[in-house]
Amino acid sequence: MFFLLFAPCVALAQPVNTELSTTVLHSGEPFLAVNPANPENLVVAWMSLRVSGLSLTVTISTRASFDGGAQWEPAVDLPHNGSKWQSADVSMAWATDGTLYLDYIDYLDSSNSQGGVFVVHSTDGGRSFSEPVKAIDAAEDTDVSLDRPWLAVDNSGTATQGNLYLPTKPAPWNPVPNHSYFTRSTDGGATWQHETVLDSTPFSASLIQQPMGSPAVGANGTLYIAYPCADSKAGYALATSTDGGASFTRSFILQPGVDLREKDSIKGAFQLVADPKNADHLVFFWPDARLGDLDIFASASFDRGQTWSSPVRVNDDPAGNGVVQDMLWPTFGASGKLAVVWRDRRNGGSGGDASATDSYFATSTDGGLTWSRNVRVTNASAPFNKILVNPGNDFQSAAIASDTLYMTWADMRTDSLRIYFAKAPLAAPSDVSITTIDREPAMTVVPNPGAQFAELHFVVSSSGEARVAWYDARGALVRAPWEVEVTPGMNSFPISLADLAEGSYTIVVRTSEATTQANLVVRR
Repeated sequence: MFFLLFAPCVALAQPVNTELSTTVLHSGEPFLAVNPANPENLVVAWMSLRVSGLSLTVTISTRASFDGGAQWEPAVDLPHNGSKWQSADVSMAWATDGTLYLDYIDYLDSSNSQGGVFVVHSTDGGRSFSEPVKAIDAAEDTDVSLDRPWLAVDNSGTATQGNLYLPTKPAPWNPVPNHSYFTRSTDGGATWQHETVLDSTPFSASLIQQPMGSPAVGANGTLYIAYPCADSKAGYALATSTDGGASFTRSFILQPGVDLREKDSIKGAFQLVADPKNADHLVFFWPDARLGDLDIFASASFDRGQTWSSPVRVNDDPAGNGVVQDMLWPTFGASGKLAVVWRDRRNGGSGGDASATDSYFATSTDGGLTWSRNVRVTNASAPFNKILVNPGNDFQSAAIASDTLYMTWADMRTDSLRIYFAKAPLAAPSDVSITTIDREPAMTVVPNPGAQFAELHFVVSSSGEARVAWYDARGALVRAPWEVEVTPGMNSFPISLADLAEGSYTIVVRTSEATTQANLVVRR
């Protein structure tokens, strides 16, 4: 049976893939940033494995473009700060005046006893960089919080304009207890405060092996950092600061439907983004297995993180099909457009996490509540390689400028891990297309919002059983799943809302054909 569904139109033309890496050895974990003062100015940075004498060295390499990615400047390598040191984990953030800030780890060995997190800046669009400034010193850091430093800059135009924020965590081989850490600069990166513990009871990250923090700065200058916690509630927490990072309050975001630990080649990274046009609007993304395998999910807040919408599945392959999606990267454009890119195995066969991979993206025109059909970014699937099981290659990156989505990632389509770049146009919100979808049950809840009662309507093409489950806005199961008999065509079932608190819920219906979901708001 076929149904006609209306969805936002996205460009379906295959994006051109351009290789940016400059070495035949492995390169990974690229980061992409677009200059807000000149949207044609892009910079991509990544970890580059090179031969140095008789040893291998990891160096941070960068390339800049000044024509929207059509041509790229020669690669620039950032300096090591000691003999035989290694670099890792680069991130970047642009200020509105066109200054590009870049941070990376530079260290001697896995003990991290010598080294730190260093920050450089560029005032010529990424052609050259300043001398490194040490933001975190390993010698002064008892917990050695030198892993995953994600840089954010305040471009709000408020009193905290220009502040730089840097959450970090201990290395993955550090035993628990661990914590999420945070440092900041209020003078454009010239000096940095000594790092402090970001998490705290009842939202402690001490039992999490890798408590990474994901920062986002709201349009009003409020700083948000999402991190995993395992205290009174196991899931994701939000640290919020309205005074430029001097102090934080903490709240709970949601409980995921998957263990927070990574395994095999699966990457469990999550991310928080803030709407540059709406100070109340945040969107949180994470990989989740609540529907049977790992999917990309999103949840939005329109009240600065106080409440969150029901989790929405972003990838549009059939739910519960055993395909693993991970390595996500969301991005807001300056106008409020929203997109997310991820690693996808839907074309890779039945090898689970060890299948061949592609990159896909989807867009949202309503702030993350609904998502477009998915668009394939890669023009060749990359075969699985056991190197992907090792730590690293955890991220790809994306950014929006005007009506264009820019993306960068690493894959194994050749005999080594290489860095690739692509761009794709984003359709205007008014563009609509009709898509034919096979065996996808269309589901609605009426009335919505509801108060005491509502009706669940969905369509199937054959008789059988449907399993219905309810989840609250934090992803917790609120009613025991029940089974109902269904017949071909439209099926309607009354549902009582009397015992539900006000808020957002997700209803998930599984049949032998497919899995679908609908959001319901309860108001009284």
